[in-house]
Amino acid sequence: MESPIQLALKPTLHPPPCTPPSSLLNEERPYSALGPPDLSLILNDEDQLQPNLQQLETVTEKCREYWYGLTAMAMSQRHNGILPACVNPRNMLGRVPAIRKDLRSTYAGHLGSSPSRVLCVQAFSTWRVTDNTSCGLVKEEKKIPGLLQIGTRVPIPCTFGGDSFRRWVGTTCEERDMPSYLGILALGWCYILSAHLVEGQGGDAKMIYTSSKATRYHRETEYIRAPATIVDIGEVGEDVARWWTAILAPGEGWKAIVSLRDDGAYLAPWSVSREDTHCIGIKWRRNVSVPEDFTGSTPPSSRNAFEFLAQFSLLHNLGSQFLVALAIAMTFPTHNYHGTVVRLPFPTETRGQEENTLPKSIIPEWITVNEELPFYMALSCNAEVVMSSLCGMFWEANVTCNLVSPWLHPILNEVPEGKGIIETPGLYYEILAIICGLRRPQISALFLGAAASGLMPTILRRIRRGRPPLDANAFPWTGCPQSFMDIPGSGPYICEGSGDEVRRADVWRLLYLPPVVEDDLYYNSRPFTPWAPFGNSRVQNCVFRVASHLHCTRHHLEYQHWNWELMDGSTIEDQGFDKATVQCFPEAGSSKIELITTMEFPKTQLNQEASQEASLDIFRWVMVNGEGVPPEEVYKDKWVQVEDDSDGESDAVNDDNGVISDEQQNGLEEWLGRVNETVPDKSRFDNRH
Repeated sequence: MESPIQLALKPTLHPPPCTPPSSLLNEERPYSALGPPDLSLILNDEDQLQPNLQQLETVTEKCREYWYGLTAMAMSQRHNGILPACVNPRNMLGRVPAIRKDLRSTYAGHLGSSPSRVLCVQAFSTWRVTDNTSCGLVKEEKKIPGLLQIGTRVPIPCTFGGDSFRRWVGTTCEERDMPSYLGILALGWCYILSAHLVEGQGGDAKMIYTSSKATRYHRETEYIRAPATIVDIGEVGEDVARWWTAILAPGEGWKAIVSLRDDGAYLAPWSVSREDTHCIGIKWRRNVSVPEDFTGSTPPSSRNAFEFLAQFSLLHNLGSQFLVALAIAMTFPTHNYHGTVVRLPFPTETRGQEENTLPKSIIPEWITVNEELPFYMALSCNAEVVMSSLCGMFWEANVTCNLVSPWLHPILNEVPEGKGIIETPGLYYEILAIICGLRRPQISALFLGAAASGLMPTILRRIRRGRPPLDANAFPWTGCPQSFMDIPGSGPYICEGSGDEVRRADVWRLLYLPPVVEDDLYYNSRPFTPWAPFGNSRVQNCVFRVASHLHCTRHHLEYQHWNWELMDGSTIEDQGFDKATVQCFPEAGSSKIELITTMEFPKTQLNQEASQEASLDIFRWVMVNGEGVPPEEVYKDKWVQVEDDSDGESDAVNDDNGVISDEQQNGLEEWLGRVNETVPDKSRFDNRH
């Protein structure tokens, strides 16, 4: 009898013409031997939204085979080392723009769940409809706004209380199970990113040291009995030692002030305050080339700080940890957006170094990353794009809204309870991060950073109900599709061989196209769930917005560029990072990887909440459009209705006239409020140019 992992390695069937092809995202998994299960043939009734028990069991088993197989591969890579490309942050830079100075329209206010006021800059992306000349019924362009967090009133709380990656797994090209200095390196990167932002602001922006310092130990007799974790920074000058005492200081060892406003100073979005009780000291040997009377009162520039951090990494042979730590630091503004504490892996003391260790040449790859910091900063400052991308790791193109629960159930509920996983704190998050390298290698480094910074509970909480946060700019910025709306589809709109059916996913895509004449319909914002509506609609049930395009060449909104508005009133069109320079991923997996086939996972009861919520969201997007509810049986399903408990009636929608009941309307009004949240509300902010 074949094992679940062996079954998962079998090739999937080709989908029929009217189902989304599972190969759409194959280029994202260049070295994964596992393909997602083909679920398209299991559900046959176009109007039966809820799968029956047998269908549900079949789908769940197929999803188990897939996720269990990926988990086994992740455990094998954790043992043998992950691929070097998966730790390279440059791969996450798709069309990401570069942060600029002299930006116009900054706003101070509350954003997301941040406990303090933040300073934001508004910009927008430009999209263009492809093949628009065939009909002339849609606008050529659409603009989508975005807010980037460039300041915060208070620093982000940080502790060394994280469980994931306390020992670094390493890559296939380096020694594995290395001491983890990810947390320390991440704090250093926070300073570098902050200093780089300050240097571009001018005016009252500045870097300053505070009075808080980590303890310094010069002689072995001093630190051998010290009640602290000792970090050996080698033989360095007083200026380097002073910097390290600020980086590892309790509380705030440094401040990066980007703007002074009426309500106080705003700090760079990577500003941190270490709030744990761990005592950290530094061991160092004075470099006599620096004068004894050097005060070290002036913080180093971002470039000098980068050299300090790089030399420290070379001193301890930290290898891939250096770049992963940048990805960790990039998640800090997202922590601030969601009001969560950064929890870094506790530093592991390394062996002492020899006296008079000479500085080494910094690895060219590291220098390149440092030179491209403005791109990483722009991505990091857009917390919505970061969270959308991270949650997008769980999205799959051929999983429709009514199958979200069985798709997510194995990886969210059964894998964390697996034998050997549940007993090890932090291991489940490490597995998810490595799985991301198999499913979404472009953002693998970012996901490793999220796991190491303690962001995983927030990601899982947002994905669990089937309504992960979405940002349209995330796909072009990172190159990872996160919604069926990111995919243009293929072939004619009318399904081949049917003559009168069109995929519901295509109906939704056509509804989102910007019309030539503005109307009062609610299609300006995308659906709030990434999962595609299942099945097909009849042509005669399609509204004019859709029917007018069914014989057109396929349309699609395509990202063009990012727009920065500058202080002088001009607008810069930023084409984004040059994708041609990004390192390519290997086409085949490492021969060193051997599957672990002895893993055991408990089969737990399935909860349909995620499927119900995803279905409710995706069909409500059509139900509230103002054109009436389509006369299809699927709209009578309980999953997409708000029950009227007062009279026991279950049909809230009258298909004869498309009128929505009062009970349903009340529920939809709250949902509609979320539409406005997708566009920045300037009234919440104080405008200052």
